[in-house]
Amino acid sequence: MASDLKHAHVVEIAVDEEHQHKIVTAMNAVTAMHHHPLLEISQSPGHLLLLKIWQREEDLSGRRIALRETRMDSIKREIFQLC
Repeated sequence: MASDLKHAHVVEIAVDEEHQHKIVTAMNAVTAMHHHPLLEISQSPGHLLLLKIWQREEDLSGRRIALRETRMDSIKREIFQLC
């Protein structure tokens, strides 16, 4: 171990205020992720399954809504062209 320390080099990197702010922001985001409610849910197999089912249903509903909005937009265009 002592021989490893002889060959180790320590390099200090100067960090300006802007980069320091970015580092702090990134660390806060990581900390927030550790306290996210979905993290606790995902650790339980039963809750994780329910979460995935809910996400799938939400995705399907979103796709249906988007399809209907597209249809409505095309119908509005057709009505506008007829007038």
